[in-house]
Amino acid sequence: MNYQQQRAADFEALLERLAREQRLARVGAAGLAELAAATPALAALFTGDPTQSPESWDVSVVLPEMLAECPGVTGCVLDPAESALAAARYGVGKLPALVLLRHGDYLGVLEGMRDWQPFVDELRRLAAAPPRPVPVAGVYVTTPTA
Repeated sequence: MNYQQQRAADFEALLERLAREQRLARVGAAGLAELAAATPALAALFTGDPTQSPESWDVSVVLPEMLAECPGVTGCVLDPAESALAAARYGVGKLPALVLLRHGDYLGVLEGMRDWQPFVDELRRLAAAPPRPVPVAGVYVTTPTA
């Protein structure tokens, strides 16, 4: 087994442990919309190849503690192989990312790893925010000039 394969296997073991011990659902891109529609506040972790996105390790490890600081927010982990495929649909520009959804409505995205308190504060803010449209790359809203 080469380095990349070993890292992928180790990361998969971490995600399985999160599912087993922390009860974080593992979902594919197709299952995410269904889970989100049935969940009042969902923080969906989008990861990716752990050798290409090493912060995925960090966010995966702190996610259970972050959720403990945000009562009412449920977490799930999107399959790493499908994270990049589903990223554009949910406004993700960089992996890892936490996408916040309320009953399937988009609330926002937190990309990358951050310092603890700002990360938790932003998760709380997004969990309480009103739904908004998913940002679409390359589509810009301009204000007409007089």
